[in-house]
Amino acid sequence: MMTSHPSHSHDDGFMKPLDHKPHIVPVTEITVGERHRHDLGDIGALARSIAEVGLLHPIPVRPDGILIAGVRRLACSQFFERL
Repeated sequence: MMTSHPSHSHDDGFMKPLDHKPHIVPVTEITVGERHRHDLGDIGALARSIAEVGLLHPIPVRPDGILIAGVRRLACSQFFERL
C-alpha cells in the first residue's frame, strides 16, 4: 500500500529560507548543549592542522548561540583564543 505525503510549501513553516546572514560570533558567546560525543579525541592534531592550513569548515551556530556541530573545532578555537 502506498501512502502519499502532503506537499510542503515555504508558507506553512515547514521549510523556511534563512532569515539571517552568516556572521562571526566570538567563541566566548557560543554555548555547547548536550552532546553525544564526550571524548574529543586528539585535539592537538586538529589544532596543529588548523594552525597550518586554517579552519576549513566554519563552526555552525544557531542564531541563539547554541553550537550545532563542531565541538572539536570549537575546543581548538577556544584554545587559540587563550594564547
